[in-house]
Amino acid sequence: MKKHIKFIEDGSYVLMPSYYHPAICVSGDHSAITTPHPDTLISKWNNGPLMKHLLNRNPFSTSVWKYYVRPSITGPEMLSSAGTFQLINGQSVSWSIYPSSGFSLSTSTGASTTVTAIGLNGQSGTLTATITTAQGTTQVTRSIRASTLTISGPDLIASSCSGTYTLPAGTPSGTWQVIGGDLTPASYTGTSFTVSHTANINDPANTTIQFSFTQNGQTYTANKNVVARITPVKAAGVVDLATHQAQSYV
Repeated sequence: MKKHIKFIEDGSYVLMPSYYHPAICVSGDHSAITTPHPDTLISKWNNGPLMKHLLNRNPFSTSVWKYYVRPSITGPEMLSSAGTFQLINGQSVSWSIYPSSGFSLSTSTGASTTVTAIGLNGQSGTLTATITTAQGTTQVTRSIRASTLTISGPDLIASSCSGTYTLPAGTPSGTWQVIGGDLTPASYTGTSFTVSHTANINDPANTTIQFSFTQNGQTYTANKNVVARITPVKAAGVVDLATHQAQSYV
């Protein structure tokens, strides 16, 4: 058996069901690399030159090509909640995750698995796919990371104004609420929460925008401190339309 055949069949490469690029392809004792064009390969012709040629236009007996790739795990780089991962060729494998305290798997075997971040604390982990073939066992890893549960939005809301607060896309469903201050919930659409300031009771009024969700029996919470202000217009000033705050002339 040729050395290149041993190299791609020792478990470090996997067989693709059809033409794939980039890949190593083999037919008999001859090997080549694929190109973006499915009918064209690049290969070395023994003592001759390196050639770009059509699939079966070469001096070797090549009729059936097999396409091999070094396996890799596909899936999202960042998890706001859950993401699906699989090997590049859809092969059934055994899955494991580390640390199990930060992530969970939907299944430990199969062509794909869904990884769920336990809480959103910016934790990192490693997903491993174990491939078992007649030649032995190969492990492929993928680094993953959970996003941080952070509320984005304005720090100050003026009288008769509103503010919209958002979460990272994919954050699990949960509950929004306003704690203290003069802000009133106006609308809610999952990862978006709008509040309005219509009352002029306290100036300033310190308020907390809070979002929480429960996962695996544990509750996770994010808070954002917001200040509600009454913003009177000074005689010698103008109002900034962006902040609704009075600006004095110098």
